[in-house]
Amino acid sequence: MSRQTRGISLKDKVETFHLSFTLDEFKKGMEGSHQGIHSNNKTLWLKDEGRPEMVHQMDLQIRKYFSLKDDNRSIICCHHPPEKGGDGKFLEKTLKIKENNPKVISRVIVSTSHDICDVSFGTSQPDTIEFKSWVATKIPDMIGGMLSYTFKNEKNITIPARKGFRQIRKTKNIDDRYIIVFDYLVSEREIEELSNMFKTKESVANEVDDPKFADAMRELS
Repeated sequence: MSRQTRGISLKDKVETFHLSFTLDEFKKGMEGSHQGIHSNNKTLWLKDEGRPEMVHQMDLQIRKYFSLKDDNRSIICCHHPPEKGGDGKFLEKTLKIKENNPKVISRVIVSTSHDICDVSFGTSQPDTIEFKSWVATKIPDMIGGMLSYTFKNEKNITIPARKGFRQIRKTKNIDDRYIIVFDYLVSEREIEELSNMFKTKESVANEVDDPKFADAMRELS
């Protein structure tokens, strides 16, 4: 029987930034003609070209606020609202984001609807993060692309109690919930800097067990 290891703690380590966009603007932009890879109820943009203008503007705001450089190439994935069957029920009970990409140096997640997400690493006990609508949430560097994120496809959310506040149960607009994941990849410049530190460029570019990654995980425990 598998055992869960001690969980990670992210609540006090994420950074947030309020974006200046609305749901109507976003949906209108998504309906326009744009290029992207459409599969499994999500749209993926691997390059700057062909992205909706609003997604491009979100990227610019995120880069400016979190001091992300132009040479950190971005991969952006938009997870659309959950699909429903003929009975009106959601086909999937959860939205799971499990991209395992060790080359992601920074991950920023935006939800268009207030939601709660369980975040875990491997078999560790999950931590719960609250995503407020149109708030860019930056996961600590070096580990964002290695974590698993689970959003429940339910019409209600329960916000856990915290100091001075009771637990709250509220309705969420899941029919208009888009989860946009901005992944910023380690640049050649940063690989070169790390290679000087760890002697060889190849060991840094290809080694998943990067010492910096291990240090980042220790800080979250």
